[in-house]
Amino acid sequence: MKAKTSLNDRLKHFETALDNAMNSHEVRTALAKSGYDSKKISEGKKLVENTYAAYRDLDKRKNDLDNASITYKKMYKEVDTTYREHRLKAKVLFNKDENILKELRIDRSIPNKYTDWLSNVEKFYSIILASEDLLQKLSALKLTKANIDMTYSKVMEANRYRKLRIELDGNKQDAPKERNKNLMDLNTWMGHFYTIARIELKEHPQLLESLDKVVKS
Repeated sequence: MKAKTSLNDRLKHFETALDNAMNSHEVRTALAKSGYDSKKISEGKKLVENTYAAYRDLDKRKNDLDNASITYKKMYKEVDTTYREHRLKAKVLFNKDENILKELRIDRSIPNKYTDWLSNVEKFYSIILASEDLLQKLSALKLTKANIDMTYSKVMEANRYRKLRIELDGNKQDAPKERNKNLMDLNTWMGHFYTIARIELKEHPQLLESLDKVVKS
């Protein structure tokens, strides 16, 4: 948090310096002698805006990733719990029918690997939904088509959030690079700006101070 506050202070420092340079006729006139006219100063202001935007984008990506991860974990846990209940009912009902047990993939233990788990869950619900006979038999254990439909929809939704989480995590990896590049470009530009300011405003310390730059003795 401290580093982030320091960065915000630095950006505000730069923003104030450029605003003051742009708004002061005396400063603007002095800096223009070395090529830092209104157009040039606007370039610096644009770099500040780009850096702010890069940091906001990084924060947004982090928040989006956190939200997607929280939602996925919550939905996965809910679906897995429901699936285990439905699976147990099906195993009890069809315990003597090896073909159905195999077809529904409940003749084996529940896999730990997510992709295998998802494959089994999708298979279980899709086969049941496609069979009126299975639905009718399962209704005897209060496992209705509405229950199956709702859970299957949640399976698809949970998987969607998982894919989104993976996508956002990949996108987040690029954000710091863009942020760092913007900050590096801005620091370089402002370094030149302050060098010119110290030269052109050497005899006017009060004007130099107006750029939010401490005058060194």
